[in-house]
Amino acid sequence: MGIFVKTLIVVLLLFPLGALVSYIRSKRQKRAGNELLSVRTATSIDHLTIAKSFCTTVQKKWCRVRAVFTFAPSGTILPANGHPYTLRLTDDNDRVVFSEQRYLSDFLGFCWHPDRTKSTHRQARPLCDTILLEFVPPWSGTYHIFFSLKTTEPSSTIQTLNFEVREDVWPLKKKPYVHTCVDLTKQTITSGAPP
Repeated sequence: MGIFVKTLIVVLLLFPLGALVSYIRSKRQKRAGNELLSVRTATSIDHLTIAKSFCTTVQKKWCRVRAVFTFAPSGTILPANGHPYTLRLTDDNDRVVFSEQRYLSDFLGFCWHPDRTKSTHRQARPLCDTILLEFVPPWSGTYHIFFSLKTTEPSSTIQTLNFEVREDVWPLKKKPYVHTCVDLTKQTITSGAPP
């Protein structure tokens, strides 16, 4: 009985500690790498568009496109096709190296929701720290990223958005991540590699 109780106490202490270490490691891993591009915006319109350039400096290193946003739910359930977005990468010769159309609602399961018992006007908005894409660029150089997002839905509104690109990161391929993870050096680009 004494050994069983001691084992149970050790297990009960190690489980939360393991979960906390995993959470901290995940947060640090999301913020790792060198920042290539950062855009911070507050949305006040129906659509948001970001079109920027960034320059990768190292070859065959993973890059990450990350979006941290707050949203205001209206109390109804967000549909599976809520907040559609387009994410596209082109090289310096306007060749498309990656293009994807998805929904931010795919990532709402990874959001932090504040205490609902507080009064509405003092309550913080749900915060989502999401990775949209991890990729290895076909070659080092200048790339252009285009991100277009529908910010207003009947059931929720994206209020603030921090959008960034980082390089030299370790990809987060394991579950429960739902983002795209692709090595673009293995993809065929119809126009060929840059001269």
